[in-house]
Amino acid sequence: MKKIFILILFMINLFANNCDKEKLFWDEIRDSENIKDFIYYNKKYPDGIFEYFANKKINSLRDNYFQDTVSLSRPNWINTPTYKYKYKYKYSAVGYANKHFKGKNYQENLARNRAKDKLQEQFDLNKLSNNEQLKYYDVIKTDKYYDKNGRVYIYLYIDNYDL
Repeated sequence: MKKIFILILFMINLFANNCDKEKLFWDEIRDSENIKDFIYYNKKYPDGIFEYFANKKINSLRDNYFQDTVSLSRPNWINTPTYKYKYKYKYSAVGYANKHFKGKNYQENLARNRAKDKLQEQFDLNKLSNNEQLKYYDVIKTDKYYDKNGRVYIYLYIDNYDL
């Protein structure tokens, strides 16, 4: 009987100690904006007291991240022909690339190269010298947009005020 009582006390102490550690950990991360903290909590305490709240926070942070990276409204420069921006930008071009199995960097580089090709066509049409082209390449600005399907759009433009 004495052994059972000691075993029960040991189990209660172990459970209380584990709950204290879990509570301390939760208090440390509960206001965090890092999704990795909550994923780590779920791995460390798979049936934890705060599992529901951790999952809720993970979903909320994922939704916020998605909203930050993918704007709900497309920028005007995607659908509008570049000649409409002539009053603002002397040269501009849009390149795009679909989601690619080689990764996000490859996809962005592909879109950027397509936009650069279009800029080069504009330079060639205006018969710019190599020196002028190099001057323009030094002041190119970039905007980037990801749509909900994973397509990336790169907008390259040269602001008239930078020339």
